[in-house]
Amino acid sequence: MEYHEPRAYSHEEVENIMQTGKGMELNYMLVGVAYNEPDFCYAFNIVKKYCFDSNISLQRLAIECISDLARIHGFLPIEEAKQLFSNIIEGKTGSELVIMGHMYDVLGDLSIYAPEIYKSIRVKYPAYCKAIGFEDEI
Repeated sequence: MEYHEPRAYSHEEVENIMQTGKGMELNYMLVGVAYNEPDFCYAFNIVKKYCFDSNISLQRLAIECISDLARIHGFLPIEEAKQLFSNIIEGKTGSELVIMGHMYDVLGDLSIYAPEIYKSIRVKYPAYCKAIGFEDEI
C-alpha cells in the first residue's frame, strides 16, 4: 500500500465522490475532509454519514475520522457526539465486533480532545470500556 498525503476536496468533489466513489476513493475523501476541511460542521456531517455505512472498512475509518476531527478542531458537538458513540457502542453499525477493535484508539483521542464525551462513554458503558482495554478509573 502506498501512502497518500490527505488532500483538500472542494464541496463539489466531495458530493461527486459520495455519489459515484468506490473503495479507496471514498477512503481518501473521508480522510481529506477530516484533515483539511476548514468548516467543522460540514466535515463532521460528512464523516458521520459513513459511521453506519454497509462497508465495514468505511465505518471503521469514519469513526476514526470523528476522533481526528476532535483532535484537529479541539472539540466535538457534545450531545450529538454522545448519541453517535452510543449508537456505535450499542451495535447499531451492524459490525460491532470489528468496530470494537478500533474503539480503544478513538477513546484515547476523546480522553484528550473531547473529555466530556469520553467521561460520558466511560460512565454509561463501563463493561464495554473494560472489554476494549480501559480498565483504569475515570
